[in-house]
Amino acid sequence: MPGAKLFISYKTNVNRPDANNLRIRLKDAKYNVWMDATGLNGGERWDSQIYDEITTRDIVLLLLKKETAESIWVRREVDVARGARVYILPLLTEALSSDEVNKLLAHFGLENYQCVNYTQQDERQFADLIAAIEKNAARTRVAQEEWLAALRRGESKPMMKEPVKPFKPAYRSYALTDKTAASACRIYLAAGDMTQAKNIDVLVNSENNYMQMARIFESFTLSSKLRWHGSKRKADGRLVDDTVQQELYQQIKQPGGNFQIPIDWGCVVPTHAGHPESNLARNGARYIFHTVAVRVESGTKNNQDAIRAIDDGNIGEAVANCLKQVMEVNQARGVISPDGSDTHQRELAAQDQYQPIRSIIFPLFGTGHGKRQNDIGVIGSLMFESIAQFAQENHANPAFTLDAIHVCAYSRQDADTLEAALKTMKHLLKPFRRPAGN
Repeated sequence: MPGAKLFISYKTNVNRPDANNLRIRLKDAKYNVWMDATGLNGGERWDSQIYDEITTRDIVLLLLKKETAESIWVRREVDVARGARVYILPLLTEALSSDEVNKLLAHFGLENYQCVNYTQQDERQFADLIAAIEKNAARTRVAQEEWLAALRRGESKPMMKEPVKPFKPAYRSYALTDKTAASACRIYLAAGDMTQAKNIDVLVNSENNYMQMARIFESFTLSSKLRWHGSKRKADGRLVDDTVQQELYQQIKQPGGNFQIPIDWGCVVPTHAGHPESNLARNGARYIFHTVAVRVESGTKNNQDAIRAIDDGNIGEAVANCLKQVMEVNQARGVISPDGSDTHQRELAAQDQYQPIRSIIFPLFGTGHGKRQNDIGVIGSLMFESIAQFAQENHANPAFTLDAIHVCAYSRQDADTLEAALKTMKHLLKPFRRPAGN
């Protein structure tokens, strides 16, 4: 493809000379080439221009050395390219064994991609690279057109639904039909990006059974967003403290901890809602309850790990365990960390100032990357049913201090689907009011 538009992705402090030389050779060969050659280091900030450039390119040339796997910025570029259906062409710029190459490709989710050998960077290998560019440059436009056509036919859904904006904590409001329990708390169908919620004490995170949160720049999952918004960052966006994941590690690895990996369906691991200077803390969040709603299963076909979403039989237990955790945190007056940890000592010192948990928000389990996007009504109904039953059974317990329980649908379509499903639950819930402006 004459004049194909190329983007060079590389680890700054490892492959910059290779990237510069390649850029010059490709420009001399009349290709439109973009790379960060302005002195902006990949580890310093994420420039919006990079995102714009990737999505308009025909090919992303991924320069690979062993150390490339250490770069979260390269990983983010690869993820953006994949999301935009831009073809990725890996270039090996260091001699590695086949096992090392396969491991490197797998790290970036490119197991089925063929690497171009560019270790010598001589004329023969450059010619091979040009041939690979010419062969694959048109694939991006074909993939993008097929994807858009499929969306128009309704054969698949976009990777990312559009969230309700602004976030609505009370898209619809419900009261329990049990009059005694109804006075204890209100139940809400929320809509939008729940990481934007304000003044909700507990955010529930749908996590995998290894408690390994999604990489901050890997995807737009709830897990990655909570990890990002719970972190401490500099003004230019650089990560200073990956607080939520670090606390998760502390919970599951510290001697004396209560959790063994892999964790069972529906189990809950509590952490604080990130660093005191994080977005979540500024929005008033206090805790994140990480519950196992996705399981990574090894030993499947082709020895690939498989992702399995929570099934209907475990949804109610996961919801109930989160609500039990509220009561346990209240009873412990905010002490949630393993004995002997620094966090535990700070929690003990703050017990006199502890305020009971008043609100919690759940995502719809398994409906994101858990692959149960078509089960909104079923999953939501099971979650609301479990909430209603738990509130009825525990409303008189002094440790049950919740005034508001929210279940969040991301898009307006999902919220409306769930609202329709809830009309069949009149024996447990009744509409309380329709908030103005919705």
